[in-house]
Amino acid sequence: MTHLPLDFKSVTTLKQANKKHKDNLVAYKHSIMSTASQKNNFAYTTLITKPSYLAGVIILAYTLRKHNSQYPLVVLYTDALTEDSVTALQNESEKLNLVLKKTEALLPRSDVKITLIAERFGDTW
Repeated sequence: MTHLPLDFKSVTTLKQANKKHKDNLVAYKHSIMSTASQKNNFAYTTLITKPSYLAGVIILAYTLRKHNSQYPLVVLYTDALTEDSVTALQNESEKLNLVLKKTEALLPRSDVKITLIAERFGDTW
């Protein structure tokens, strides 16, 4: 193997190129890490207000898992949901990647007239 003598300018250029290469690698690594952490900032979400909607939430969660969703399903529920229904969701949460969050019902002011297709949709207007 033959070694060629390098002048100061060549050595400096090589050092600068090496530093730039390292900087690019660090930037690339941070970009990948940033993208990976952003995945934790996304989720699907749904609202459940009645025990009769429980099957729909479970089916939705199962379908997301079946299609390899990388995001959790955040299930918002109100006081109107029975303890048995919340327990059923808790029992499925680990298997189906559910995140349960209790929330207050958001209802229109009493002076606002809401026209519903059916009365059963009154709590999800």
